[in-house]
Amino acid sequence: MRFASAMQAAVDHVPGYAVVAVSKVYVWASLGNAYIVNIGGSRGQVTIELAKNFGNIKLLVQDAATAIKGADDVPEQLKERV
Repeated sequence: MRFASAMQAAVDHVPGYAVVAVSKVYVWASLGNAYIVNIGGSRGQVTIELAKNFGNIKLLVQDAATAIKGADDVPEQLKERV
């Protein structure tokens, strides 16, 4: 959990980086009904953002058990796909 918190703090201070920007830097819709695995995805912030914006993809987050504590925060309407 400490590492995940440190990574989040580091990302928060990267100029121009925002989780919402991830959905705009690639044409995700071009993948069709894809299944995306986010390896090292921590608590799934990026994955949740992609699920909100692209209803045709299914996503899986994989990370160390200590990094995914708090991952239960997936919005109810997205739990079927994340």
